[in-house]
Amino acid sequence: SVMLVDIDDFKQINDVYGHDAGDSVLKTVSNMLRELVRDYDVVSRWGGEEFLLLFPNLAKSDATGRAETIKAAVQAYQYTYNENLLHITVTVGVASFGQYDTTDSVIKRADNAMYQGKNMGKNKVVAAQA
Repeated sequence: SVMLVDIDDFKQINDVYGHDAGDSVLKTVSNMLRELVRDYDVVSRWGGEEFLLLFPNLAKSDATGRAETIKAAVQAYQYTYNENLLHITVTVGVASFGQYDTTDSVIKRADNAMYQGKNMGKNKVVAAQA
């Protein structure tokens, strides 16, 4: 399974608190993601405020639950920057490999699911349809 995790309202963090705050949020979320996955899963920065997570042998039936755990952990984290409490949330798009999928097609489906979550109000997990 594959997940695309996007930090919600990241531009607003940079605009209000500065790019150092944004960098700190990226590092914190990155560290959280690494702590929330198995040792052999892969967490990588995909671009900007997006992360691509690869879950070898994670069944489609388990992927959405794992994404919900990630979303909830980020939302519950008490993040402060220069004594300001920042409310950080993520939107997660989830896709699993089907018989005829390529890596590109699975990532594209996860990306589309993530944008669907953004359009639904953010702080969501959306599983892509096969």
